[in-house]
Amino acid sequence: MLKTVLFVVASAGIVYVSRASLRAPRSHGFYRFFAWEAILALILVNVEYWLRDPFSLHQVVSWILLLASAFVVMLGQVPVGEALYSKMPLISQWIMKVPNTASKRGVDLGITLGALATMLKILTGVERSWMGGGK
Repeated sequence: MLKTVLFVVASAGIVYVSRASLRAPRSHGFYRFFAWEAILALILVNVEYWLRDPFSLHQVVSWILLLASAFVVMLGQVPVGEALYSKMPLISQWIMKVPNTASKRGVDLGITLGALATMLKILTGVERSWMGGGK
């Protein structure tokens, strides 16, 4: 119940901030609204697992890696980063291209396998609910 209330309250805030974009479905802000809603839902679903053992080794290491990579990427996008280290923009671009592309491919593979599994279930007659029959 608490998660539902938090989702509704946070969604109201996101709707308020995105109100201009929601009136223009062809703008990038319209789709950004749904991305923020999905992120909010993921956070609310996973927060209890994140906070179950927050100082375990794998949690600490993952937070360090997340913050370090975010810092490098953000520093590579501003002139200060290049002033500190001349190769910072190259490192930032590498992080955005190589590991980021790998994660995108993983998501694409998951979506493809899910679609293929659903297609096979429909073709073999296992999944009939889309026709209005079955359970």
